[in-house]
Amino acid sequence: MNWKIKKEKIMNKEDYERMGLNSVKVEEIMNEFISKIPKNIIFNVCREFDSINSIVKFDCNIEDVIKEYLNIEIEKENLSKQQIQISGKIRNLQNQSFQLKKSKIDRMRSNGSIENFLNTLSKNQLNELLSYNLIRGEEMSSITLRRFKENQKQHSTNYNELETENVSMSNPNIWK
Repeated sequence: MNWKIKKEKIMNKEDYERMGLNSVKVEEIMNEFISKIPKNIIFNVCREFDSINSIVKFDCNIEDVIKEYLNIEIEKENLSKQQIQISGKIRNLQNQSFQLKKSKIDRMRSNGSIENFLNTLSKNQLNELLSYNLIRGEEMSSITLRRFKENQKQHSTNYNELETENVSMSNPNIWK
């Protein structure tokens, strides 16, 4: 990025007083934190603490309070960055562990043998694999639908046979 470097006026005590800072040695704090925190944030923190100090005097030097506050903010920022890195590592590890769980299923899927394999499993086994997110919902639905149609056809055939038997047994003269 091309940052436009603006030549800044070096501020003195009178300049800070005109901006509403009475009791804070802003330059001292700026010099210590300018490489770690943007200048406008340092200035705003100084203004805020100066305002608080004008109402309720701190028990110690206001510059020390501001420096402690800024150090805490720096530490929070560092921890936040570490947390982002750790969260990324955790996501990667979770993904790797999930890939291990489904590696065999994915190999069967890629070589086209998944449907035949899934057809050999019971409904409970299919549900278990589905609950682990190892098989897709459409794979489960396809097998369930196929089994339902087979059962429906089987029941229909059995029902037709049953009706024929009942008719002929209930009235033996019906075919005469």
